[in-house]
Amino acid sequence: MFAARCDHEGTRVLLTERRITEVRVERHHIVVRFVCWCGYEGSFREPRLSASNLAGPPHDVFGRRQLA
Repeated sequence: MFAARCDHEGTRVLLTERRITEVRVERHHIVVRFVCWCGYEGSFREPRLSASNLAGPPHDVFGRRQLA
C-alpha cells in the first residue's frame, strides 16, 4: 500500500498497488501514475535513489559488502 495525494478529494489517500497504472523511470525521478478510489487519475514524482545518496556507511553482511 502507498499514500498519495488526491487533488479531487483534497487529501492524502491510502491506495493498494492495484491502483497504480504506470511507473516511469526518468533521469532523476520515478513517476507513479495512479487512479484514486474516487476515480481521479493522479501522479507523483519521487527522487531516484543511488548508492551515493543512501545514508550510512557500507558494512559486511554474510561476507559481502552491503549498504546500510
